Amino acid sequence: MTDVTVPPIPLSLQHLPTVGGLVVPWITPRTADGRYLFGSVDHDRMGRALVDRWCGVCGRPLEHRAKQEELHLIQHSSIETGVVSAGRRATVRRRSHGG
Repeated sequence: MTDVTVPPIPLSLQHLPTVGGLVVPWITPRTADGRYLFGSVDHDRMGRALVDRWCGVCGRPLEHRAKQEELHLIQHSSIETGVVSAGRRATVRRRSHGG
């Protein structure tokens, strides 16, 4: 018997539907009866994503996604890694350990 573990869903994707414990990308089309067509792309959503600069996975503006990644960086930085916020961008400085 194999042990199948489902990975946790990232906070930035928890607004999306799931199938079998996995997130359904925003750009995935649905059939008339509600099933998702994995491996296919909803061409209307693809066009909107390209024109409006939205993420095809989460369906949010790319700027929003960048902010989420910055927050993740800040929240999970270790004491060994200094995170410096410069305006809207976060940069990571690694301490040199000499040698």
